[in-house]
Amino acid sequence: MRKLFFIMLLLVMSSCVYDPPMAFLNIYNYSDKAVYYSITYNKTDSLPQKPRLKLFYNWDMNIKDKLGNKIFSPIIQTGYRIDAYDVGREMMPGSRDNPSFPSGVNEITIFFITEEIMREYSWKQIYNMQLYESKVMLTEGELKGKCWRYTYIPSEH
Repeated sequence: MRKLFFIMLLLVMSSCVYDPPMAFLNIYNYSDKAVYYSITYNKTDSLPQKPRLKLFYNWDMNIKDKLGNKIFSPIIQTGYRIDAYDVGREMMPGSRDNPSFPSGVNEITIFFITEEIMREYSWKQIYNMQLYESKVMLTEGELKGKCWRYTYIPSEH
């Protein structure tokens, strides 16, 4: 009986896998409008063609109850869209206490695209005409100094 208890305890303990907390780069949108972002893991002057960013959308916008009243439908939000005065989180390698860049990467480039541009142009047009609002290049040391936080402040036109 005692052996059976130890075997069962061993099985239970071996099935518990430690999953450490994930590391994130927090991107704060300090503007009045939603903004989309694209991150490349290198120093670049051009908005990458892939991954292709998509505009958020409402799921099944014509839902009605039994009386015919429209029911609010949830917004399906993409992971690279940050609402006004909100924060987006980009998963990074490393742990929560020690985020890092992927091996061999020294700098990242973040491109910011306004929602107006996303609504008005296709991704092919955005890529071909490089229609980003702004870009920032950051080293791992700069992000460590900022506690892995970056604040987007829109440019004045």
